[in-house]
Amino acid sequence: GIPGTISNWLAIIWARLHRKQIIIWYSGWEAQAGGKAALVIKKIFMRIYYGFANHISSYSTRGFKYLKSLGVRENKLTVCYNGIETDGLEEVALYYSEKADKLRSERGIVNQTIFLYVGGMIKEKKVDVLLRAFSSIARKYPAELWLVGDGPDINEFKELSNQLNGNNIFFLGRI
Repeated sequence: GIPGTISNWLAIIWARLHRKQIIIWYSGWEAQAGGKAALVIKKIFMRIYYGFANHISSYSTRGFKYLKSLGVRENKLTVCYNGIETDGLEEVALYYSEKADKLRSERGIVNQTIFLYVGGMIKEKKVDVLLRAFSSIARKYPAELWLVGDGPDINEFKELSNQLNGNNIFFLGRI
């Protein structure tokens, strides 16, 4: 639901042209100080962008109130609370960023994108789809896929990874 992402605009335009429902998941984070001319322009684009939606789910009341302040009708909004407490995460962001940099350094990762999956290793989670999609990405771009979790289908996923030449796919197990 990020209006600053051009591909999101393209998806919304396509959906409107094909009379598809547009449902947006909104996080509620707007990282820009008020009082700047850029914010005025940004809010105009946000009103247009979110106005295209048939429905918007926000994971906080903060996001719900912000969207209402932009003029989104309340009957288009639902609060779907996130499963974790997000308050205070901004204060610890630097700490975790430093830990991530250290982990990258320890693993010798320089200019690679890391994709992370955390969850059960079961067919219902479609890990096989993730492995195939990542494999096609990794043929074109420097990247690694880290899979954290365990489950009854992990060996099947490891075998698929081997078939896909998944030298940059790492099963880290349950942590």
